Amino acid sequence: FKYQRPFQNFNVVFTTLPLAAAVECKAGRMFCFHGGLSPRIDLVESIQFVPRTLYEGGMFEEQIVDGLLWSDPGEKAWFHGNARGCGFLFGPEATKQFLTSNKFDFIVRAHQLQMNGWAWEHDNKVLTIFSAPNYCGINGNKGGILIISGSQESLAPDTLTLVNYDSV
Repeated sequence: FKYQRPFQNFNVVFTTLPLAAAVECKAGRMFCFHGGLSPRIDLVESIQFVPRTLYEGGMFEEQIVDGLLWSDPGEKAWFHGNARGCGFLFGPEATKQFLTSNKFDFIVRAHQLQMNGWAWEHDNKVLTIFSAPNYCGINGNKGGILIISGSQESLAPDTLTLVNYDSV
């Protein structure tokens, strides 16, 4: 009970943070967020109207937030339930449609342990960067960092600098 008030205050702060970021550089455009896609998101502009403070209880807007925070890439087409119990599994077709509709080159996300610190999926259109080395002190994974140089002419897996590390 000693930590209940600070916990509540942290959660209030988290509801004010941006859900995602569109990053544009000389090399192209990327959509960055913690989790993944939601079947309720067609256009990025729809995210700006989501009332984050209502994130509890399964309303339409929460499905958007739930997806952006907790979804993971999957191999099956489009969207499916996620074994985590929150978010969705989004397939290569969902990724392709989202990127095309919103004129992005690829997605950068976190939220999913990667033993090397990072991994490409969906025909190199979804990059997961997992920055916590040895997650929970038991996984033995490396952490990852993405470095994008301003001189790059294209965003492709072979032109990005992906660094892994063993400890912080």
